[in-house]
Amino acid sequence: MAQFSERQLAVANTWADLFEVEGRRRSAFIRHYLNFTTSNLFWCVALGDPGAPVRPVLARLGDRLQYFDGQVIRAGRIDKKDVVRFIPAHAPEPSEALALVDRLVDGQWWKEFEPLLTSFSKAAREFAMDMCRRGLGSLGTARDIEPRGRYLRYFNVRQRYYLRQIGATLRTFNSHLDRELLFTVRSVRCPAAPLYNWLATGDRVRRLQAVKAQPILLPMLVLNCHNWFHRGSHWENPQDPQVPGPLLNVDAFIVPGPGIVYVESDRMMGAVVDEGLPLNAVLAWLLRAPESSIRFLGKVSPYHAGSALTLIDPEYLLAAATLGNRRPARKADWKSVYAFLRAIPWQIDRRRLNLSRLLSGGPSGWDDPAWPRITNRLADLRELFNLISGERAHEMLLSYIESSTCRQLGRLVDEFHRVQEEICVRVERELEELMGALVVSDERTHWPALLPGGTVHCPNDLQVVELVCPADLVAEHDALGHCIDHYDYPAYRGVCRLVSVRRDSVSLASAELALRTSSNERPKKWTPRHLMVVQLRAHHNDPVPAGSPAHTAFTWFMKQLRSGAIATDLVWPDMTVSMKRYADTQGLYRRRLVDWIEQRLADSTPDLPAGAGQRRWWNR
Repeated sequence: MAQFSERQLAVANTWADLFEVEGRRRSAFIRHYLNFTTSNLFWCVALGDPGAPVRPVLARLGDRLQYFDGQVIRAGRIDKKDVVRFIPAHAPEPSEALALVDRLVDGQWWKEFEPLLTSFSKAAREFAMDMCRRGLGSLGTARDIEPRGRYLRYFNVRQRYYLRQIGATLRTFNSHLDRELLFTVRSVRCPAAPLYNWLATGDRVRRLQAVKAQPILLPMLVLNCHNWFHRGSHWENPQDPQVPGPLLNVDAFIVPGPGIVYVESDRMMGAVVDEGLPLNAVLAWLLRAPESSIRFLGKVSPYHAGSALTLIDPEYLLAAATLGNRRPARKADWKSVYAFLRAIPWQIDRRRLNLSRLLSGGPSGWDDPAWPRITNRLADLRELFNLISGERAHEMLLSYIESSTCRQLGRLVDEFHRVQEEICVRVERELEELMGALVVSDERTHWPALLPGGTVHCPNDLQVVELVCPADLVAEHDALGHCIDHYDYPAYRGVCRLVSVRRDSVSLASAELALRTSSNERPKKWTPRHLMVVQLRAHHNDPVPAGSPAHTAFTWFMKQLRSGAIATDLVWPDMTVSMKRYADTQGLYRRRLVDWIEQRLADSTPDLPAGAGQRRWWNR
């Protein structure tokens, strides 16, 4: 320990106090932290001729090596035994680095590991967070050590430090890459190594021209090469007469799997471009879209529509391109289009939905302030789908949606919100006749709170108050005039939590929060980062304008919530199994709602074909 300065020891002891490490574990923790953080785990060494415009280069980024051989970029993870054996902790001489490269290239050391080209990416942030945990030793793997609450003091400082180290190393690394290729991947807002490598292999001139011609679709196909097409797609038939060009051998790019097949779209598009096949025609065939839509997307800037790295849904891109004179032109227009398309319930097959009919009668421009309200009404159809049961009711609702405009659907949603109140009153009366008065105490029975600390005070003098019982929901309904009073059952089930944004006890907006993941798979442990905003509504279900005090306060609240700065309880048990009120009410309520929807749509929905109740295509 004598090799470390007093300042270094003081910092290590500060973190030991923060994580409450005492006894024998304290000295081991301090020794590991200092040994880990005082080693220079970030370096970059250029190889080859110093006068060459493109030079091979080897870089170390923590526990990984990144190598550019003059054409493509590769990366591999350093195992612990490799570090001890021959991977230097400090920057080696060029001759030593070249010998190291020869040793690694000869063996099968390089693994499938995506290199980094920028520190401004999710992968870089995750890598920096992993470095923070490694600095804690065995303590970093503890499940209760999360980057939130009091531990943010350590994680925020160390993550920023490692991101600066990553950025400085990558600037040196990128300075030795091919300038034209690097400029191209940056110009399409997609600084990713797979796209750089794709451009560097094959016919360079044609591939550069292809990316400039399709700056969104082509990088998306290259980066997401195994996530686009599944069994039953048209390209699975090699005899498809619409295949553009006799030189495109589709079978060469199909990868079979258990119960599913993929197409290696990066290799396919490389072959298409290198062989000089018509790019727009191939994309139109591959994506089953009109060629005019493909040409339109080729003229759209990635700054407006989003690049391949923003994980936008390709279906949304293609849908927006088919809107004719409603095609979005600016970045704000694309945001409005994406919000509208995301609001369409998942039960609706978008391939069977006529967007032109759906949008008819709506505002002509996507900057019209009426679109947020229309979008919210469309999103409320999800609640209707979740509540109704019965195959015929589902089919009638789906058929009505496919033949209606957004304004007609908005009127249906408004009527549904009004009818909800009437049905609830009728159901309670029926249950009172059958089983006597309902248990009044249920109105004050609390479900487990999301915010154990109670009310959260926001910087703009607004408050976020959690609603924890049906009585709170009824009071919120009376204040804002929306349907939040019907969310007691989902809250008791543990599906959601509800909060109110207020100024001096006056409600301004209400929000529904839920725990979700991007893959819809339940994790081993829920964290505040899994909290998602299902909806945020003001008076009479109106959207909360961006920039308003309520929106500003709620945005700050969610940022604090996800960062862990606000204490949360994410254990939401299902309480309805022990509450007779909801065991008896929900079945009767759903039956009454089905009766209403069938009666409401009886005259608006054409006769369903025979066997329609057995199709179940909403559960695909």
